Amino acid sequence: MQSHYRRSYKTVRSWLPILAVLLVAVAAFGTSEQSQPASPAGTVQRVAADYTIGPGDVLTVTIGDSPEMSGKYRVSDSGDIALPLLPEPVKAQGLTSLGLSKAIAAALKKADLLRDPMVSVFVEEFHSRNVTVLGAVAKPSVYPLDRPTTLLEVISLAGGPTATAGNTE
Repeated sequence: MQSHYRRSYKTVRSWLPILAVLLVAVAAFGTSEQSQPASPAGTVQRVAADYTIGPGDVLTVTIGDSPEMSGKYRVSDSGDIALPLLPEPVKAQGLTSLGLSKAIAAALKKADLLRDPMVSVFVEEFHSRNVTVLGAVAKPSVYPLDRPTTLLEVISLAGGPTATAGNTE
């Protein structure tokens, strides 16, 4: 009976490093998954509403009255995006898509380029939030997180535990 407990303890101990790394990464997104709608449409809305833009993200900016300024832009390491014709870059880091749309519209008004700009921002590629999964999983790697993600979802992204996970003998 005592050897069974010893094996269980070793199994739990072998998973602790994986769990620690994942918990730190998942904590960056908060824990309010339960209050959100479970439908696929709700998921898309949650990503658009809650995701904060960061360095490396690729954004599609559409400016209704100015197609020459519309296009894809990568957020710089300093957290800014530089749009043509604007005298200075616009701070994108830490803003949601809606917040950045408002910031770009304000910058266009301030520069006297457009009176009432209609701006939309869509995050094409998520590069600023990643989780590293190491250890006894099928596909250890760095995975981008585009929404709040549970620990179970991250382990699933990594292909789940290997057949020898937790074995110390």
